[in-house]
Amino acid sequence: MSKTELLQRPPPAGLHRPHGPKPPSGRRPHLGDRDDRCSRLVLGPKVLKRVGSPSSRGGSRRLAEKNAVGATGCVEEVGEGPGCCGLANAGNTCYQNSVLQCLNSVPGVVEYLRGGRGGWREGSEVTPRLAALVEEMWSRPPRSVCSAEGLRRAMAGKAWRAGPGSQEDAHEFFTALLQAMRDEGARNAAPPKYREIPDCGNPVAQAGEEWAYSKEWNDSPIDDLFGFQNSSATSCPACGAQSHRFDYATELQLEIPRGVGDLGAVSLKGCLERFRQEETLEGYSCSACGKEVAARKVAGVHRYPEVLVVTLKRFTYEWDGTSFRSGKVAAPLELEGEELDAGCLRDGLSEDRGPTRYRLLAVCNHTGGLGFGHYTAVGRNVVDGRMRHFDDSSVGPVGSLAGRCAGAYMLFFQRC
Repeated sequence: MSKTELLQRPPPAGLHRPHGPKPPSGRRPHLGDRDDRCSRLVLGPKVLKRVGSPSSRGGSRRLAEKNAVGATGCVEEVGEGPGCCGLANAGNTCYQNSVLQCLNSVPGVVEYLRGGRGGWREGSEVTPRLAALVEEMWSRPPRSVCSAEGLRRAMAGKAWRAGPGSQEDAHEFFTALLQAMRDEGARNAAPPKYREIPDCGNPVAQAGEEWAYSKEWNDSPIDDLFGFQNSSATSCPACGAQSHRFDYATELQLEIPRGVGDLGAVSLKGCLERFRQEETLEGYSCSACGKEVAARKVAGVHRYPEVLVVTLKRFTYEWDGTSFRSGKVAAPLELEGEELDAGCLRDGLSEDRGPTRYRLLAVCNHTGGLGFGHYTAVGRNVVDGRMRHFDDSSVGPVGSLAGRCAGAYMLFFQRC
C-alpha cells in the first residue's frame, strides 16, 4: 500500500466521529517557549490548566485528562497530519498507548492492518480490534483522540491480566499483543508435529533446518516482519568440541553493561557489543568428552528481521544469596544517530547477506522506577517521515533523536 493510498482511503463506517469544540477564540492558545515533553495546556469545557511534568503529574494529571479528553475528544497540541491521533488514557493505560503508537509507526504493520498484507483468521478478536483502531487513527481529522478500550478488552479475553486502572509493563503488553496477532494471522491450519532437530555437526545445515521448522510454527504476516534467528556457539576448552543452537525470536533483548550508574549514559553500540561478548558457563557438561568444564559461549544473529525491536533490560531481578532484589537501571541511552548498523551482531556462520543497516522508527520511553512511572513514545509517521512525541492524548513535534535519550526502553528499527 502506497503512502498516497494510506491518505486517500475513506473512513470506515461507524468509526469516524467529529472532534470536539475548538479552543476559545477559534485558535489554539499560545504555549510559549517550553518543552512539550514536560508540560502542556489541557483544554476542555471550562478547563484550562497547566499539567506538570510526567514525574510529578500523579493523580492530578489523570483527572485533568479525564475531564478534558473524555468530554471533548480533542487536545491542545496535536501534531498535524494523517495518522497523528492521541490515545485516551483510560486509567494507567499509558503502557498500552505507547506501544500502540510505536506499532502505528511501522509501515508494514499499518499496511497489514489496513488491508495491504493479507488477513487474519475468522473468529479473531485482537487483530480486528487493533485494525479498527489504526483505521480510526488514520481516518480522524487532526486534533482528534481515539480510545483503545475495545482492544484492551479483547486482550483481556486472551489471558492478558491487565484490568482497568492497573499499572503494567509496556514490554509485556507488546509481547502479548504480538503473540495474539501472530496466532490470529497464522497461515497454517494446524500446528505442525513437534520434533527435535539434533546438532548434526554442520551448523549451516542445522541453522537452515531449524529455520524451516520454526517457520512451520511461526508463519504469519507479523512473523514476516519481526521474525529472525538468533544463534549461540558453545566451546569446550578441554576437547575443543563446539555445539550450536539456533532460536527463533521477534525481538532482541540487550543487557545494559554493568558498572553504568544512573547518571552515566550508555551507548546503543555498547549494548550491541555486550551481546556479542563471550561469556563463561560454569559447570557445563560437554557431550563430546563428558567432562564438566567452564565452557565459552558466544551469541549472535544468524538471520536478520525486516523490523528489529530492541528491548533494553532496564528492570533487574538478582539473587543476592538470601533473596531476590529488584530494581531499575535508569542510565540514559546515547544514540549516535537515527540509523543503526547491526552488522556487529552477525555470527560467523550467517548466510544472510542482506543489509544490516536499520532506520529508527519509534521509541517507547519509561520514566519512573520499578512498579511506578509513566510511558510515552516517539514515532516516525509512515507518510511524511516526521518524528512526533506521543504522551497519551497529547501529540507534538520532536526533532532528531540523535543524542541522549533518557528513558528509552524499546526501540523499533526498519531494515534499510
